[in-house]
Amino acid sequence: MMRDAARPPQSIRLRPAVPADISVLYSIHRDAYRELVTKTWGEWNEAWQAANFRVNFNYSIRQVIECDDAVVGYFDVVRHSDHIWLGEIVVAPEFQRRGIGAHLLQGLLTESRRTACVLKLKVLKANHAVDWYKRLGFFVTGETDTHFMMQFENQGAVIRSAVESDVPAILALIRELAAYEHLTHACVATEGLLREHLFGAERVAEALVTEVSGGVVGYAVYFTTFSTFLGKPGIFLEDIYVQPAQRRKGIGKALLREVAQVAVRRGYGRVEWSVLDWNVPSIEFYKALGAVALDEWTMMRLTGEALGKFAGQGDRG
Repeated sequence: MMRDAARPPQSIRLRPAVPADISVLYSIHRDAYRELVTKTWGEWNEAWQAANFRVNFNYSIRQVIECDDAVVGYFDVVRHSDHIWLGEIVVAPEFQRRGIGAHLLQGLLTESRRTACVLKLKVLKANHAVDWYKRLGFFVTGETDTHFMMQFENQGAVIRSAVESDVPAILALIRELAAYEHLTHACVATEGLLREHLFGAERVAEALVTEVSGGVVGYAVYFTTFSTFLGKPGIFLEDIYVQPAQRRKGIGKALLREVAQVAVRRGYGRVEWSVLDWNVPSIEFYKALGAVALDEWTMMRLTGEALGKFAGQGDRG
């Protein structure tokens, strides 16, 4: 229900709700929802809210969230054959921003990926959690006057290290990316070059691919850099691309997270990449993840004839 994702979670435990929990859970419900309900409908009717909470208290799905033995919220989930319905994650305001809700939601996201089940929810439009859900990969599927219907769906997407037999699919995606960026004229890569430099004896870059239903729908290519200021290696992400039909399902974010995890596992200091300045949706997406635009830097490049000419000058210049 509430945005909740700053500090690492403490000791979190879920248990089935019992009748004795109704009073404390209603107090949490009131504290968490009063402002949102007032903003949405203009008032908070205490008598109606209390009665409605009791009437709709579903013991078969409601779980109590405990943190260090204190009751801090409640959690409603219904599992269907083809999707998971997240009824509510409600955390008491004084326990928000401790990672409790984020911890529980990440568990559901992991289950969604593992079982290939869509994860669905409904959230008040006035709730700041809408933006949080979007950053996690949820997208809006419908709306009413007061609520958004959202879902997370990666259709069982699998991220893995690329193998040489992926080269034709990777090249096809590279050409799609070039077309999207209006750079088809600059795309001269071939299967032979990709095999040599991604999988050859002296490879200079690495690749990840994303599969959906056995087909490659996205990829990332990256290589190692070095920062003299940090005194550590880093990763430069040359490309990250997901086919348009597979976007807004969390796949691109999952690919980028995998690259970040590679950097962390190796003890590297940073991950960097470039983005075309007109690609505003991507820029905003990256900023929402915590990436910083290096606006004070200008990327320089020597390539093609200019590279050969300069390199061939020797000491004459």
